[in-house]
Amino acid sequence: MPSAHFAKLRRAVALFALSLALAPTTAGAEKNFEGTIVSACEGTIGCPNKVNLRNPFDTLQFQALLNVPTPLRPGDDKFKIVLRNLNGKQLSEKLDPGQIVREGNAFVYRNDAARDTGGISRVTLRRKKAHEWRITVIAHGIMPGATLANMTIYLVIGNDTFVTKNVWSAREFGWLLHLPATAPTPGPTGSPVVTATPAPTPTAAPTPAPTGTVIATPTPTLTPRPTSTPAPTQSPAPTPTSDPYGSVFEAFVAAPSSLLN
Repeated sequence: MPSAHFAKLRRAVALFALSLALAPTTAGAEKNFEGTIVSACEGTIGCPNKVNLRNPFDTLQFQALLNVPTPLRPGDDKFKIVLRNLNGKQLSEKLDPGQIVREGNAFVYRNDAARDTGGISRVTLRRKKAHEWRITVIAHGIMPGATLANMTIYLVIGNDTFVTKNVWSAREFGWLLHLPATAPTPGPTGSPVVTATPAPTPTAAPTPAPTGTVIATPTPTLTPRPTSTPAPTQSPAPTPTSDPYGSVFEAFVAAPSSLLN
């Protein structure tokens, strides 16, 4: 027979495995939340969300726009709201199918006694578009661990689930939150794949042009134009003041007078 110690060990392992099977992890549970939660007033300060820690019961006041993947049937569906942080669940309240009833164009649940006893005192759901609903929830409970600014709200309406994670602002009464106007874009899943950038193909260096001996082209020598020599000015024949030989007639016909003397 197996020893008592072995039997206890086997029973402990079986209980541990059963607890893992029955209690889904937080990461697995969050994967089921498909709808989005955004501000009911397009991100303005007109639609605040509050955690009031000063009442006889702590109070969560929450209002938002729900973008649903499928049509809601609030009058026939179950309803649940959860507020939690790293300290655990601070508030968890639910309603059975049929407790939210139709009133005109809205679906409403009221229980004023919950302000003094705990629970949900108000739920209002009003359809704005085909897949868009405005919701208001007022719920009461004891929230001793609501001391951290990072808090998450979960909503369940029938088979539709919603989640919003935000950093709340501290106030004298507790916490205040203005939801963003649009849902945050989910980040990439898993480790990013780094694509190696191919090294650039080296470009061949340009072949330098051969350096030849530069032969200087001689500058043509300008041939000077010949300087024209001015024609000599003929000097006029001197006019003799006296004819040594007399006149021509005297020279050839008659004897010069100088010879006659």
